[in-house]
Amino acid sequence: MNTIKGTVISINSANGVSEVEVKTPLGSIYAVVLESPGEAEFVKQNKQVKCIFKETEVLLLREKVSQINLFKGTIRSLEKGRVLSMLVVDCKGQEIRVMLTSRQVDTLGLSQGTKVYMLLSPMHVILEAEDE
Repeated sequence: MNTIKGTVISINSANGVSEVEVKTPLGSIYAVVLESPGEAEFVKQNKQVKCIFKETEVLLLREKVSQINLFKGTIRSLEKGRVLSMLVVDCKGQEIRVMLTSRQVDTLGLSQGTKVYMLLSPMHVILEAEDE
């Protein structure tokens, strides 16, 4: 699991669902949660939280697209297996672990030092209140 710490800076809620914007060292990370303000400790303005996401929920792109939760980085390491590959991407000093199929690595022409864009779906970012 990847964990990035940040601060909730905005909340957009309707019908028990909230889009939460978290300011992090990467930039703004958006998460969709099934809680409204007051229902969960982490759906609160200025709250310190952790943004958590699985290695398998990160997409890597070679070209920039217009999308939220898109971060530029560089592949620092790549352990290629027969079926799966584990990559570490440096995004503004934060190390993000990414698991792709080895076929994806080959198709994208990825190797150590490759510049990439990392894309996170807001639906796959989990928020957890930071202990104060």
